Amino acid sequence: MVSQKKIPSRKPVQQDEVGNCSTIVNRHRFLLTACILLALLCIIYLYLAVNFGPEDLCSGLSGVQRTQCQWIQAKNLVAKGKYRIL
Repeated sequence: MVSQKKIPSRKPVQQDEVGNCSTIVNRHRFLLTACILLALLCIIYLYLAVNFGPEDLCSGLSGVQRTQCQWIQAKNLVAKGKYRIL
């Protein structure tokens, strides 16, 4: 007697399991939630960086005047202790 091996058959895939948006959302819920949370945090960070970032007091100046203004700002930051020189 020759024994026949049963080949496991794959479960037939229904059309609604593959292309349905709700199925994709359910399968990737964690990934989508993480992406949405990351996007929200990036938006908050950019908002705070733009609105509460450092002001450029030398923005209207050019050339030597701008360089002198930036030098004075750097000296003031060192004097306040925000930056240390080795």
